[in-house]
Amino acid sequence: MTWALGLDATELFAAIAPVGHNSGARRGSATRDEALAPTEHLSASTPENDPELLLPVWSFKGEYDVDGGPELTAGSTNLEAMQVWTARNGVSAAPSATSTDSTGRYQTSAYTAADSNVPLVQYTVVENSPHAYLPEEAEMIWEEFFSKYSRAADGSLYYEGQLVEKSEQTQFTDLDGHWAQTVAENAVAQGWLNGTSATTFEPDTAATRGMVVTVLGRMAGAAGDASAAAQFTDVAPDMYYAPYISWALQEGIVSGTSSTTFEPELDITREEFAVMVANYAQYADLALAETPASLDRFSDAGSISSWAQEGMQYCVDTGLLSGHDDGSLAPQGDLTRAELATILNRISAA
Repeated sequence: MTWALGLDATELFAAIAPVGHNSGARRGSATRDEALAPTEHLSASTPENDPELLLPVWSFKGEYDVDGGPELTAGSTNLEAMQVWTARNGVSAAPSATSTDSTGRYQTSAYTAADSNVPLVQYTVVENSPHAYLPEEAEMIWEEFFSKYSRAADGSLYYEGQLVEKSEQTQFTDLDGHWAQTVAENAVAQGWLNGTSATTFEPDTAATRGMVVTVLGRMAGAAGDASAAAQFTDVAPDMYYAPYISWALQEGIVSGTSSTTFEPELDITREEFAVMVANYAQYADLALAETPASLDRFSDAGSISSWAQEGMQYCVDTGLLSGHDDGSLAPQGDLTRAELATILNRISAA
């Protein structure tokens, strides 16, 4: 409820300090695919009102807390929540300082903007604590956090009486100078994708089938259970992509690689993606402008699978997919995370 109030009415709060959980939940163990993919909790983490309003956050997790405990490991909701909030508040994606209180029980990581000591994001691990709110935490939060912040009527944020302004900075070091830097950073800010670590995005790493279905499902506001995906032996019901695979199956957006397998963690090819997007466009009634163009202009047009012809034609006509510098379309080539971020931006603009 703390996360929801802060997101739905940011202008009413100077800061929030949720204890014991991230802004949403996902069950299941972390895999490589989860580390690369957006997850359900990001839909709740993405601001719904004015993302330009700063909202200081101090999040607490106990050593034996719910949702996987406190570890900031790849694929964990802890790390993903920190990535979303550091991006929103314009602070470093990596902790700028760490400290332990006098009792040794509270280990706090502070995230600040460059050349600033304002802790717009903090994350504290509470030693030997379950899912609980300890009395001393209230005192700590007030004295060290809440009492230092105030918000003016115009939404401006102040820290110890000094105006705090959002710092726009690159979150991921491997996006500096990359051709997809702007679209990738926007995809992260929108909650569509997240980094593979606190400082990397891996724009040239391949996207996966489970990742793409999840993105499309989240863009559509899809919800539901994983029952329809139960036919696939390789889709565990507690994995983040399971309900989205169910949704996509029911809406005719996607099919399995066989009658019993989906291969959600398999790198997705450009032609597989094209078919998914074409089906999604029909489902969502997307109004993308089309400029008919022959696929024969690509040197490898003959290698497009027959089942992918229509989808590839749609994506080329709408400009969602384009050829490489060598004149090829690479239908069997992997779709990279940079390309996925680019296409998500184009779809959202429709």
